[in-house]
Formats: sequence, C-alpha cells, structure tokens
Amino acid sequence: MALYILMGFAALCALFFVYIGTRKGTFKYEIKETFNAEPSKVFPFLSDFNLGSQWSPYEKADSSMKKQIVGEPNKVGGKFIFSGNKETGSGSLEFLKIVPNEQVEIRLIMTAPLKAENLVCYSLKKVPDGTEFTWSMEGDGGYLGKFITFFVDCEKIVIDQFRKGMTNLKPLVESN
Repeated sequence: MALYILMGFAALCALFFVYIGTRKGTFKYEIKETFNAEPSKVFPFLSDFNLGSQWSPYEKADSSMKKQIVGEPNKVGGKFIFSGNKETGSGSLEFLKIVPNEQVEIRLIMTAPLKAENLVCYSLKKVPDGTEFTWSMEGDGGYLGKFITFFVDCEKIVIDQFRKGMTNLKPLVESN
C-alpha cells in the first residue's frame, strides 16, 4: 500500500514539474506615472548613475550597498556595479541606449541572489499635465523563473518597488 502511495505522489510531482514547464517564462512589468515637470527635468535622474541614489528604491533599501561606476555615468556603455544586502542583491546596470528627454534602456544583470539578465526601460512622453514616465522591465526567467512565479507574485514585488521609486522621484522633479 505504501508503495502505491509513493508512486502516486511521484506521479503528481512529475505532473507538477511538467506543468511548470508549460508556463510562460517571459515577462514584462510596467507602470506609468505623470509628473508635473518637463521631460528635461526628469531625464537627468534617469540617465545618470550618480543621481540614482536620490530616488532608486533599491539604493534606498541598502544604505551600505557597495557601488562602483565604470566608464561615463551618463553615456551608453557606462556601468553601475553594485553589491548589496539580500533585499537588493548584486549585479550591474549598463546603459544600452540614451535618447535625451525621451528614453533610456539599461541592461540589468543580476548575479545574486539569483542570476538573471533583464532589460529596463525608462520612457518619457510630454503630456498636457507634464511628463508621463513609463518604467518597465522585461526578460525571460527560464524554468527557475516559471517555478518561482508559481509560488511568488514577482510582478507585484517589482511593481511595488517601481512605485517606491516613482514616489521618491516625484518631489525631486516637481520642485522649483
């Protein structure tokens, strides 16, 4: 009898892992916020690694984060290398594309707690009320990502961090 129970449990586990394999591994998380400021006021905070500490929810979560900027902090190819606590992790950011007052694309490579490579995009659009700021991140979590997102709402976690960043950035760009 115990053998049948064990075989049934093994079959259920196998079916679960097959199901996980059928889930979508790619993701794109995105939020938008309108700031009462011109794009030229918002853009410097997005396109210069030196200004990130003023608003980044990740840098604010770990005040003792080790940081290093390699290359120009506001040019394509510039890199920000970080090593933080369990909340922020370790990895690097690299500017891939910078279009003044419109768009910034960044390659995010995480080395801890899990390895990942994602694309972060900041987009600015002039609107009647000021500037619409869109913050997105996309990538492919692979099988491990499929497994983790079965149990953890990663989209909510990331979007909550993006919202903290927007909240931190808003008074910086709307002042004066």
